[in-house]
Amino acid sequence: MRGPNFFIVGAPRSGTTAMSTFLRDHPNIYIPKRKEPYYFADDLTGLKRLDSLTRYMRLFKSTKQCHKVVCDASVLYMYSSVAVENIHRFNPTAKILIMLRNPIDMVHSFHSHLLAIFTEEKRDFEKAWRLQPARQQGKSLPKHCRKPALLLYSEIGKLGAQVQRVLDIFPRDQVRVVFFDDFLRSPQLVYEEILAFLDVPSDGRIDFPIINDNVGSYRMNWLTKLVFSPPSIVSRIEALIKRILGIEQFGLVAVIGRCFANQERRQPLSVKFRRELAEEFREDIQKLSRILKRDLKNWC
Repeated sequence: MRGPNFFIVGAPRSGTTAMSTFLRDHPNIYIPKRKEPYYFADDLTGLKRLDSLTRYMRLFKSTKQCHKVVCDASVLYMYSSVAVENIHRFNPTAKILIMLRNPIDMVHSFHSHLLAIFTEEKRDFEKAWRLQPARQQGKSLPKHCRKPALLLYSEIGKLGAQVQRVLDIFPRDQVRVVFFDDFLRSPQLVYEEILAFLDVPSDGRIDFPIINDNVGSYRMNWLTKLVFSPPSIVSRIEALIKRILGIEQFGLVAVIGRCFANQERRQPLSVKFRRELAEEFREDIQKLSRILKRDLKNWC
């Protein structure tokens, strides 16, 4: 059984799901069906669902001789303060992919994603943003919220600090950074560049459909909420059944998501609030610009 030698570590809502989907189809790349195990993110309460290295390695039990690249795609590893260091301890020669997006658009999209998985309950992003100080103290959290760290949007959006943490641990030649806008504009070119980075041959892919579009709501809301955010007693029973059956997932989340999701356009941010977010992230964007030697003034 082989462990991963390639990690997609961030950032959320930056094209990582699409990239993972395309790479999974490559004959020399293995990505398990279970998304985002977060095994190395010891500090992100509620995200890490595998309690032992044995269970983690079991995710990769179906790898074959043809799979030169074995991938763990957990897009909040970069946000975690310990995950990248844990990954380096696990495999210091691993290759790292970072996908980045304007943090203003990223956190706005991430808020919509949290609404869709019932981790957030404030539908107005500006109101959710204002609650951050209280939530950092454990107050004003959504009912049954087991992932409070995900509600700190200002911290999730500080990509400069997160990229610096990765580059402090891994050599630059083992790290590849992709910008969401470049991927959106030229998906085939970016995809081929990633294959070259991973040292696997081109598979001739030319089809790059939109993946993971914005979900605004669900039909049969009670059912989707039960699946995405079950009460703790249901979660414990589910974990026990999985352990007895020797499986890692039932696949219900993916099925429910496909069958009952309503795709909706996000409400745009007000000009005033967007300016406020630009000022919030300005210093960190400048830091990222210096690190990557890329002009990011348009992000502000």
